[in-house]
Amino acid sequence: MTPDLTPKRSISYCKKGDVRFNLKIEGDKTSNLQIYLIFSFDGRRLRYYTGKRINLNQWDKSNQRVKSNADASLSLNGFLKSLANLVSSEYNNARAIGINPSVEYLREKLLAFNFRNNEDFLERFQEFMDRCKNEKAKGTIKKYRNTKSHLKNFAQYSGYKLDFDSINMKFEEKFKDYLINQKKQNDTTVAKNFKVLKVLMNYALNAGITKNMDFIKFKAREREGEIIFLSWDQLMKLYTCDKVTEPRHFIVRDIFCFGCFTGLRFSDIMNLKLENIRDGNIYITTIKNKKTSIIPFNKYSEKIVNKYMDGKTDGFLFPQISNLKMNIYLKELGVIAELNDKVTLIDFKGSQRYEESKVLHEVLTTHIARKTFITNALGRGMPSEVIMDITGHATHKVFERYYKIVDEQRKREMEKAFN
Repeated sequence: MTPDLTPKRSISYCKKGDVRFNLKIEGDKTSNLQIYLIFSFDGRRLRYYTGKRINLNQWDKSNQRVKSNADASLSLNGFLKSLANLVSSEYNNARAIGINPSVEYLREKLLAFNFRNNEDFLERFQEFMDRCKNEKAKGTIKKYRNTKSHLKNFAQYSGYKLDFDSINMKFEEKFKDYLINQKKQNDTTVAKNFKVLKVLMNYALNAGITKNMDFIKFKAREREGEIIFLSWDQLMKLYTCDKVTEPRHFIVRDIFCFGCFTGLRFSDIMNLKLENIRDGNIYITTIKNKKTSIIPFNKYSEKIVNKYMDGKTDGFLFPQISNLKMNIYLKELGVIAELNDKVTLIDFKGSQRYEESKVLHEVLTTHIARKTFITNALGRGMPSEVIMDITGHATHKVFERYYKIVDEQRKREMEKAFN
């Protein structure tokens, strides 16, 4: 047989050892240094930030790995090894099929690997949510779902690698910036997202998924604006309004006013059944915090209950309506009842304070009912301990702002009466 003397195309292959890891040293800084992957090939040089950081004294320069006595060294070194294997195999695979890989080609492969890491993190988040479904209220699971969605969008927008070890102070800064400047969230909403994240990280810590405790240092301040509520006169104006004609407005008024007279959340009102009503009291275990409360009737709440109990033998006390539709109809009802007082909405986004003037009927929502109950109960002399027992609040701290409101109301009433 005649040998094939056709010249063969030479193919160069790289080894895992051709990949190096270096720390980015900045001035005299020795902590929280970025770990970079360096890959020199075919006269080119790929420099890629791994998304990981380490202190200088925890880095083994000769082996280009994290020292074994450092926190999370096992997972960090495993991650670096995965990156080294990936860039080597992607380069070799490309050359084997006749592709001359560029720096950008290999960078894209690394980014895709990081995206898969994000998916792993989000899958763990989903597993955590699934575990909570039988223990947490639907509203809480919805908050978890929203935060998971924000994290996914943040990773896609910023290119930040999500894993349990990368939830660090750099992440806090970038995620907070994304929520405020891209999603236009106020400080309170940002704080709620970070609360959910802390719950997830605590779960991962206790489950042995991570040893990373940086999240404990995260600070997201809740700064609520002014409390919007109905004064007693405004509540009576709505409760006794004789211009209501539509059946939906009658139902919405009764449900909303019932919340104003009992302090119950909308979800708990919708969940009330006939068996919850007996001996002149409401016996209820709340959906949000599973607290059992006994709420005595007053003449207003009792009148509303009797209206809906009449002729019923079982089932929910009130006709079922979604929170969304309830809020839409509430605003219509506010127009009918001429709730035209001006209110000031105050909001905080990062360092910025925003004020906006609105008409009361424009901002009516189901949550205002609970605030109306607390404010008027305090103003009419009900002890805070009794209010807390009814509303399920665990500490007096939440009442600080309400005391201020009540004091201002008393001052206005004094001036009106004597000046």
